[in-house]
Amino acid sequence: SSYLPRIQAEMAEAAAIRDALPPHAVVDNLIGLSMRESIGALRSVRGYLAHVGTLQHKLALFSGAGGVVHGPTPQLRGIESGPFQSEVGEAPRYLPPEAVADAPMDTARGERFHSYRITDMEAVAGLMQAVLDDTA
Repeated sequence: SSYLPRIQAEMAEAAAIRDALPPHAVVDNLIGLSMRESIGALRSVRGYLAHVGTLQHKLALFSGAGGVVHGPTPQLRGIESGPFQSEVGEAPRYLPPEAVADAPMDTARGERFHSYRITDMEAVAGLMQAVLDDTA
């Protein structure tokens, strides 16, 4: 399949994230699962960490969970109303712009679609803990 290398790369990245988490953390990897299996797994979601946008909307809508979103600094500084539009669920918590480093690239979509790197994992952990505390 032409998608196999991409899925293998995503699986490797997911394994690296899992291995970096504390031993008591409970995570679920949905990469490569069927739509039915993925939606079924969402019943157990208590919180999510996602790029602001499409994936975040789906997680919030299907699970009702709160979450933390990240993105390039223009997205974090100029929050649009779109990410808050949902019939159910709650608005996400945004990572502070200072917690990411932009990696500008040539794109016709503009600076809100530049690549970036999260530089402050303590900020991520603190916001994620607040989400989990709210759902406990």
